[in-house]
Amino acid sequence: MIQSKYKVIDGTEYTVTQFPARVGTRLKFKLAKKLLPGLSTTKLNLDSDVNIQVILSWIGGALDNMDPDEAVNLIMEMLASTRRGTHSGQGGVEITPEIFDLEYAGKYLELYKVLAYVLEVNYGDFFGGVRSIIQNKLATVSPTPTPASAT
Repeated sequence: MIQSKYKVIDGTEYTVTQFPARVGTRLKFKLAKKLLPGLSTTKLNLDSDVNIQVILSWIGGALDNMDPDEAVNLIMEMLASTRRGTHSGQGGVEITPEIFDLEYAGKYLELYKVLAYVLEVNYGDFFGGVRSIIQNKLATVSPTPTPASAT
């Protein structure tokens, strides 16, 4: 069942509705092709759940390496089920290209946080799975011993 989730990000209310399965799957493959190469350069803190800072770093690094027009198109696809300014009695507004241009001018960190939330709402189970796979692989590697302190 498709769910909507609500969150306040940098003082602005957002509602993200999960993508229908076919749309979400198609977008997941697009994102994987564009974002997964950036995962290898992202420092993961495996002592805790994948957190917003990891996702922000990952998104930022991946978008920096993309064609700018392709990156903007991908961002707009990701925001297709997101409404801004919700729960204030107005129902919020769809993030159209015009709203995007007006509301995120100079607010790129807020934009990345919203994108991270879209990923969390739609693919949260995927991120947990990636974390488990990486932890399992690291468990098979013996840690490098640290030198003993001299006394």
